[in-house]
This record gives sequence, C-alpha cells and structure tokens, in this order.
Amino acid sequence: MKPTPVVRLHPLYTKEGKFVFSPVYSHVGSRMVLTTQEAGGQKLTVVDSSNGNLRAEIDLSGSQLRSSPVWSPDDTSIAFLAHQKKEKKTTNLHLVDSETGKPRINQSFPVRQSTRLVFAPDGKQIAFGEHCPGKLHRIEIPSGSHVPIEVGNWLISTPSYSPDGSNLAFTAYDISKETGKVHLVASGSEKPHFEVESPHSKVGQYLNGDPVFSPNGTEIALVGDGNFYRVDPRNGEIDPLLTYRENDVICNKQPIYAADGTLAIATVQGKIIVFRANAERKQSVMYAGSGYFFGSSPAFSTDGQLLSIVGVTPDKESYCHSQLFFNSISEERFFSQLLSVLRGHEVPEDPPVFHPNWEQIAYSSKNRNLISIEAFQRES
Repeated sequence: MKPTPVVRLHPLYTKEGKFVFSPVYSHVGSRMVLTTQEAGGQKLTVVDSSNGNLRAEIDLSGSQLRSSPVWSPDDTSIAFLAHQKKEKKTTNLHLVDSETGKPRINQSFPVRQSTRLVFAPDGKQIAFGEHCPGKLHRIEIPSGSHVPIEVGNWLISTPSYSPDGSNLAFTAYDISKETGKVHLVASGSEKPHFEVESPHSKVGQYLNGDPVFSPNGTEIALVGDGNFYRVDPRNGEIDPLLTYRENDVICNKQPIYAADGTLAIATVQGKIIVFRANAERKQSVMYAGSGYFFGSSPAFSTDGQLLSIVGVTPDKESYCHSQLFFNSISEERFFSQLLSVLRGHEVPEDPPVFHPNWEQIAYSSKNRNLISIEAFQRES
C-alpha cells in the first residue's frame, strides 16, 4: 500500500471561551485527552479522535498541571501531576478513570519541580523525576505505595522503562559541577545498578537528555550537551554515535526508535540523521531543505518506513511557513510535503502528534483550537 499525502485540514475541537492545547492520543487511537483553559481554570477533556465529540471532563478544581496527562497502557486510566495555585511546594499525582473521570489515586508529594510521568509497560507502576533535590519517584498501582531514590542536589530527566519493565534509566545533572550521569535502576530497587559519565566529561560534555530504551532493550540512547550516545544497559559501556558540531546541533532531547530498532534524531539546521538497526549503526543523513529549522523530535510511522517532522521558516511578511516533511527510510530521501504555508491561527503552537496508526495528525494552533489533519489516503 502506497501512502499518498492529502490536505484535509479542519478544526476538530473548538469551544467558545476555551483554549485547547497538548493533545495526547490513547494507545488504541480512538480517543485523545486535551488540556483546556477557560475562565474557571484548567480541565482535562477527553474527546473522540474521529469527530471531537466529548467523552469525559476532568475538573482540576483550581489546580494547575505540572506535567502533560499520560494514558495507561490499557487506556483505562489517565495520570497527571498538578499543584494548587497557593501550594506550589506540593505536587499531587492523580490517576483517574478515563471513561468517567473518577479518581483512582490522589497522592501528595513535597515536590516543587517535576519531569513528565511515565507508565511501566504493564501499567502496575508509574514514575517521575524531581529536581533539586534530585529524586526518582515510583508509585505502585493500585496500592499507591511509594519507592523513592535520592541522587543529591541534581536535575533529573524524565525516566524511561525498559521494554520488559524490569529497569528504569534516567540522567542526573549537577549544575554546580556541570556533571551529568546515566543511572540504571531496577524498577523495585532503592539503589542504581550503575552510574556512567560521558567520555567527554573532562572537556565539559555532560549527560543531561532524556534516555530511551531500544525496542528490544539492548541499548539506551540519549543526548548529552550536543553529543549523541548509546549505553549498554548490561554493563554501562557508553559509545558516542554522533559528536557535537559547532554549526549544527541536535535539537531534540530524546531520540526516536522505530519498532525494528532504527534510530533517528533531528538537528537544528534541517537534517534528520538515521542510524540503521545493525551492530555498526550505519548512518544516513537526509535534508529537509534550505532555510528550514527543526525544533522538535521526528516521529516514525507504525511500520517504521516513514519519518515525519515539522520544519519552520519565516518569510518577509512575518508569516510562518510550517511544513510537515515525510521521509522514506528505504529511499533515504524526503518525498513529500503535506502542509504548505500556514498563516496566522493555523500555525502549530506545539509539535503535532500522530495517531497510532497514522490515520490522523493533531495539533494545537496559535489561537488554541485543536486542528486535525487527515494524513493519508491508502492506494494500492
């Protein structure tokens, strides 16, 4: 089946007096959760991804989100971190029923700054990092029992679970010493298996990006001060895949894996660098075109054969040329541009998110409406 891009751009969810942002698809893709802002405060709104029909509303009761909502692996729950406006020293973890919005867990932590939430693959644990002091927080589901790890006065990355859920990886960065390390810890342990520093740490290079496990769990990829590394989770050996280049740096903190282990990152100057799923990690470089800048991560299609990314360039009239580039992995070239010039309120405010089956793309526009793009027609 050959994917043929088509332009069908239309508002999916628009409500008078509301600002809509940060759409997140469920794993199946039939629903999405949105953050909405109105006069009374923030709410989470669950809608059908096909037509924008309301499914559920979750009132935050005057709280402000500290992290975007995340779906549990089975899509039955939504988790998020929030704090009361007058209680910024406390963060509450909320786990709610995705159909009714009824709470399942509501737990408070003395946390000022936090990372994003991540679920374990089996949905039985959820984790997030805390900054200064650096802590990894893990909460068991449904009991709510709490297993923290303290790593000192450091900044913590968003953690990443291994595919089997047995381990978590995260980075910790000491601002005063400009030192960053990768930590690997068992999901139920109170001490890391190992800590590893960048081989370039003596010249001011540190590990501070969000790590991510490969689909088979045999490597961890991450960015550190413009360099790109992979780490062997069995022994902590670290291998630089790409080193810092003064005129072109890596723009996304988290690398992206395809299902077969192919790895991709984007650079600021309009390039996607692909590392093949083999021991040598053969490298391919693809260009979006002169004048385009990447400020977000690329995304792989479900079958791993296509990459997409949004490229942005201004023009003399101060309009934003925002194009959605598609890249053929097998042909090693960009073969289409789905979006042409998006003017005014149509310009993406946040990076677009893809439906799990690539049937649709959604993003929050400048005027804070939710825009949907029907991405493909399928032709033989």
